[in-house]
Formats: sequence, C-alpha cells, structure tokens
Amino acid sequence: MKKTVTIILLTLLSAGLLNASIRPVRLTCEYLTDPSAVDVLKPRLSWINVSERKERGQLQTAWEIRVAGSMEKLLAGQPDLWESGKVISGESGNIEYAGKPLRSRQDCWWQVRVWDRKGKVSEWSEPAFWSMDYSIRLTGKLSGLVRHGRENFLCLVRLPRKA
Repeated sequence: MKKTVTIILLTLLSAGLLNASIRPVRLTCEYLTDPSAVDVLKPRLSWINVSERKERGQLQTAWEIRVAGSMEKLLAGQPDLWESGKVISGESGNIEYAGKPLRSRQDCWWQVRVWDRKGKVSEWSEPAFWSMDYSIRLTGKLSGLVRHGRENFLCLVRLPRKA
C-alpha cells in the first residue's frame, strides 16, 4: 500500500500536477529589467504571471519575495536582505521592497514565487537583479562605471562646464 501511494505521488509530481498552474516571469524593478542604478529608497518590484498549461481563468492568490546581496546566497535559499513570507494578494505589480535598509552601490538579487487559485505554489522564478545608486539622486550625475544586470560597462558622460 505504501509503495502504491509513493508511486502515485511520484507520478503526480512528474506530471506537474502538484505545482501551480502559473509561474512568474519578466521580473522588473522600477519598471526596468535588471537595472544598474536605482535611486529609490524602497524600489517597486513587479512580474507577469503566465499559465503553465494554457489554463483559462487562472489567477494569483498570494506571492512570496526573497532578496539577497548575492546570487549565490539567493540560490542557496539564504536571503539576507528580505524574506517577505507568504503574502495573500493578487497584486503582481509595484510591490514595495520592505527589507533591510539598502546602501548605495548595493547589489540586490531577487526571486518571487506565487500561489494559484487552487492554492498550489509555483517554483521560484529565475533570479533578477538591481543595484542601488543614490549618487544619481544626490548629484544628478551618472557614475563612471555602470552595471547592467550581470555585465559592467564604462559609461563616459560629458558634463557641462561651469560658467
């Protein structure tokens, strides 16, 4: 009997019937994908849910966000900046960061998972990224080194001369 139950559970798992019918994709921070210079103290996070099985009428009933200072910590399940816990909400846009205070030039890696209308939870999303840069807000000038997602670029900006 125990063996039969185990086989049935494994079959259900392999068919994806125990997972949510929706999954979060296209994660953004302040409406941007992997932004390198966010100057908002509490950035807003958003995502889009897609149906796994082209199921009509599917919806999100809850979400959970985790944020870490490195991708390694995030993927190891060690979010050191914010762990929201399960939040009962159908909202998937403009969720305000509510974790530890962030400092300028801080890297933030995040993921989200959602619950569908049947109460089934999705897998964690692919990791997304943002980097804090208060210097833009304070000086109105862009830093010399700009990070876009996982790549660094040197950005040379010609500033007007003072009269």
